[in-house]
Amino acid sequence: MIALRFGLAYGAVLAIGYVVFRELLFETDAPQFQCVTAGALAAALLALMRSDRPRQAGALAVAIGFLRLGFAYSLGWPMALAGVLQVGGLYLVALIFDLLGRRGILFGKFLVLGPLLAGVFLATTPLAFSLRISGPEILPTMMHYVFLGLLIGDTAGLGIEVADLFIMARMVRQDRPAEGG
Repeated sequence: MIALRFGLAYGAVLAIGYVVFRELLFETDAPQFQCVTAGALAAALLALMRSDRPRQAGALAVAIGFLRLGFAYSLGWPMALAGVLQVGGLYLVALIFDLLGRRGILFGKFLVLGPLLAGVFLATTPLAFSLRISGPEILPTMMHYVFLGLLIGDTAGLGIEVADLFIMARMVRQDRPAEGG
């Protein structure tokens, strides 16, 4: 179940990311590479949360947060701290997504997930680029990262919801009595 959820969520992020950004998606120094990195983390956290594994999701978030702090020397402290805040925001967004699912919302949660993740990216971008970009250049950068957050959140959430529908359909089929019996 976790693998199906992760596969569909991450596959959706990569597929739509490639349609939108083409080869830029896989350039490690381009902002679009966030679809590969943050998309993988979002898909993993969402898959774990929807599979009743919040402790493992939390452990993954903490591990990635420490990894981001480990890059502080090469990236600078503002970028590393922004990365830790992004990971924490991703975890909270995954928690909200899971809570919506537990409250009975079967489909459409992804429409909330995208704007929430866009808000996380919007909040952390000024900190991440505080030493690199100043003045009027920061607004286009922020809007670019907001779009990335929206794309990652909506596509990963849609992938998780499609996986959940497959899982529910499988469970319903298993509960039906045998036909022709």
